[in-house]
Amino acid sequence: MSRPVEDWILDSIVQPMRDRRLLSIPEVVSCLDREFDVYGSSPRFLTDWRWYKEIIGDDRRFNELALDNYYKNNLNLLDYRFDFPEHSRAYGEKLEALGSRSWDLMCEIEHGNESIWKEFFDLMDELCSHIDKQAPITVGAIRESCALLQNANPDMDLSQFPQWWGRGQQYLSLIRKKR
Repeated sequence: MSRPVEDWILDSIVQPMRDRRLLSIPEVVSCLDREFDVYGSSPRFLTDWRWYKEIIGDDRRFNELALDNYYKNNLNLLDYRFDFPEHSRAYGEKLEALGSRSWDLMCEIEHGNESIWKEFFDLMDELCSHIDKQAPITVGAIRESCALLQNANPDMDLSQFPQWWGRGQQYLSLIRKKR
């Protein structure tokens, strides 16, 4: 390593974003809902089983359907190694809330608020409990990364964490609604 361990951890795990925040797919859909319809995504998670003759009029519900599909499949964004089956919308909404909260806590830590590490690790325990049945290998990687952060041991043997990466970029294609 060419840098101090603490700098590497902040750069590689916490990923400094300064005063920026993440823009989630639900936020994009909500923000643009009045003027745009979701047309597609990458990775593809949209499925519309409606017959084409049912999709008529001004209220075609594309955005509602996109959000429903997103929340039922967002576990797949957490670990690129797996294609998880669809889960309930409530499960996905909780996963989204846990992920958003973890991002907020990481940003606070990055800005020097060392007092919230315990809150962060408690949140990681809650996340692991939430996904344990569906994604036990991912849970192992999360727990290993937490152990690394808690022990601050740069020589710690990491067998699960190095293989774990999410699907960090998503794209939405949107079409302007009729005026």
